[in-house]
Amino acid sequence: MFVSVFCFVTTTLLLFLYVIGAHGSGTFWITLDAAYHCVASLFYFGASVLEAFATIQMQDGFRYKQYHENISAVIPYE
Repeated sequence: MFVSVFCFVTTTLLLFLYVIGAHGSGTFWITLDAAYHCVASLFYFGASVLEAFATIQMQDGFRYKQYHENISAVIPYE
């Protein structure tokens, strides 16, 4: 949840700043955009690893509904 909210708020903020012309056609914005996308990718990757770990741990004593909610994003190995 944190990753999605963080990315939504940051993307909205960057879009708003771009629309009002705060970028001033500077090259700093290119670097900022690339850095933001790297951070967002790392956050999403970390969240997917944690979700995979939770799904694998649930395999032994899982409840059917919870397991299938997690399996939609992660396919555990057997």
